[in-house]
Amino acid sequence: MAGTLAAPAQAKGLTDEAYAQVNAALINGHVVPAYVRLASVTEALAGVTAAYCAGDALHSLENLQSAHKETSAAWMGAEHLGFGPAEFFMRNLRMNFWPQARGKVSDAVDRALAPDAEAKPVDQRSFALQGLPAMEYLLFALPQLEAKTPRCDLAVAVSGNMQAIASDVLAEWTGGNTPYAATATSAGPDNATYPKASDVTLDLFRSLHDGLQRISTLKLDPALGKDIKRARPALAEASLSGSGMANIRQSLMALEQLYLGRDDDGLTRLTRMSADDPKLDALMRKAFQQTREMADSLALALPQAVSDVAERPKLKKLSKQVRALRQICADRLAPALKLSVGFNSLDGD
Repeated sequence: MAGTLAAPAQAKGLTDEAYAQVNAALINGHVVPAYVRLASVTEALAGVTAAYCAGDALHSLENLQSAHKETSAAWMGAEHLGFGPAEFFMRNLRMNFWPQARGKVSDAVDRALAPDAEAKPVDQRSFALQGLPAMEYLLFALPQLEAKTPRCDLAVAVSGNMQAIASDVLAEWTGGNTPYAATATSAGPDNATYPKASDVTLDLFRSLHDGLQRISTLKLDPALGKDIKRARPALAEASLSGSGMANIRQSLMALEQLYLGRDDDGLTRLTRMSADDPKLDALMRKAFQQTREMADSLALALPQAVSDVAERPKLKKLSKQVRALRQICADRLAPALKLSVGFNSLDGD
């Protein structure tokens, strides 16, 4: 059953000012830059797609595929930030509708290209057609994408929709009369969204905790299956482009950056300030380092690795390490920061 995280009474030794300083450092140094990058790379992807599909000889399909992989990597730098404008209008799901039932993306693309397809904008169609998985299918599935075809026109529409989503998220974080960044860095009694600074810290903590859980529960375990004979490579994220392991590495890097901040001003600062668990910060750093090193040791793409006798044990160890790191967050980091972890929709293990 889905549940929530709640911020209880303030911890001794962790002042409102301390929470607020870490919040500001992470919002300005981690969250906003992630969306700046995403907006930039989706703009580039939309531009390359439009040029290629118009028949511009300066842009090859390889250029377009590379731009897609850059966009996927940029999304992994922001995917864990499941609060605020990315959550509004279900933008996060529209950008990356995954995991999804087998064939749902290809079915959505086929329906959109059917001769009798209803003419309506991509942003009014199925989530399966709106973001990264649909774009990957168009770019990497056979037959090869050709310029000046209805399929290429659809790629232009999908990439344009991704650019619009990323632009809207960034605009709501940083622009308008009430930018969300200002809301998240001005917690107080008059702030209906964040009455206390620790409420913002809770959203940041949830991003760390749930991001780790997403890697093990959604990105690794389904493809691994119960054993090597029951491995399911088709369930690997970004299996057509072979970006699944790169995505996991990018996600781990982003989550570590969320914990550390730019200058040790992230959640690590609160961990060190808390008197409850003096060895925790060193443990968190070591766990992140070991987990990233294990991810870096994988030599094959994820769909191949799950069935490879040499690589599969590394993947299983990686999943175990990610789960252990998430458990440390739940059992030790949350209490140290005086934040309570409840069940969420990914729980069940």
